[in-house]
Amino acid sequence: MEDSKRGRGPRFKSEQAHHIVNIIYKMVKKKLYRSKKERMIGGVCGGIGEFLEIDPTVVRVIWAFLTILSIGVGIIAYILAWIIIPEKK
Repeated sequence: MEDSKRGRGPRFKSEQAHHIVNIIYKMVKKKLYRSKKERMIGGVCGGIGEFLEIDPTVVRVIWAFLTILSIGVGIIAYILAWIIIPEKK
């Protein structure tokens, strides 16, 4: 009988699938906060970078690029995120 039928959860045939599931599990358990140490303005991009475990500079460059493409909508989104996302204590 398969392990998934016995209630032990799915068995992974590859390490890559197991790794992806572990990353998703970690992200679900974490909370998104504005960063205190990786901040330029409000800490939104720094917090997203810390949450995704990537360099906040990458998040800032992507955010700036999307803001230019969307004719400034990213600025409104940043302000909303600044208000909604709590600061890390």
